[in-house]
Amino acid sequence: MSKKPRSESVEAPRRLPKLKRRLLADLIEYPVQEQFFGNYGEGEYELLLEDIRRNGLKVPIDVLPADNAAGLDENTMLGGHTRRRALLEIGEEYTVALVRYDLAGESRDALDLLFLLDNTARRQMTPFERGRAAVRMFQIERKALRGDDERHPLGAVALREKIGKIFGITGRNLLRYFHVLAAPPEIQRAFEGRKIKLVEAEKVGALPPRERAKIAERLKKGETPETLVAELSAGKAAPRPGAKKVVAALVRSLEKAESELEGRLEELSPKFLDRYAAELTTGKRLLRKLIEKKDAEA
Repeated sequence: MSKKPRSESVEAPRRLPKLKRRLLADLIEYPVQEQFFGNYGEGEYELLLEDIRRNGLKVPIDVLPADNAAGLDENTMLGGHTRRRALLEIGEEYTVALVRYDLAGESRDALDLLFLLDNTARRQMTPFERGRAAVRMFQIERKALRGDDERHPLGAVALREKIGKIFGITGRNLLRYFHVLAAPPEIQRAFEGRKIKLVEAEKVGALPPRERAKIAERLKKGETPETLVAELSAGKAAPRPGAKKVVAALVRSLEKAESELEGRLEELSPKFLDRYAAELTTGKRLLRKLIEKKDAEA
């Protein structure tokens, strides 16, 4: 009696993107479109509008299919928000969109990454827009790596340099943008409007939360960001304490934190800790340097 062959699981073929007719009014903005790419230069837009008016849409708008793994609505646009605006302005009601069935199984982080790359490649961005997009890309990529060894080729330092290169900024400046994004909105707008410098905005964002709250209150009462950063810069002239005193204070602070956090780490969610990713990474690098110096001189 012949044996039946064992059945082997066969992976279902991945569906391919497909062009389909869509009502422009049904297309939905990507959830973080306004946050990252709300300002499109009017000069750029007028050029795009005239090109579409004369030559039609050269590149179709990318939209997501229904029942995607990220939980986003059907017809959410991954790319093409400004093209949709132009089509509506010239009186079009429909467009042929590229439905990305190939992305139906992707996570929200993966889609965010594609969204950032697509939009970054298609537009001129302000320094603040580049920095904000670079920080988000770093967070996504870092989470995917799930490693914390900075000496690893894909560790935090190397990753900052890699992503910074994509956006035309240094890895050090990418780290600065983490602090800028923690600063009050008035400080961010002042930096975006080129009223203050990156290092000045960083200085505000790097303050302890209580100090940032005081700055925010003063801004609400009418003080200007320029006045406040000038005040902080003036304070920089104060003499720095000796290196030995700094290390002693650091050790005391770590001992206190270790004692107070013992048995309570489960109270801290990854999302909460992600707010302090830049500071924790910098602290880890400093501790490693101190330990290496101790070992070298032992």
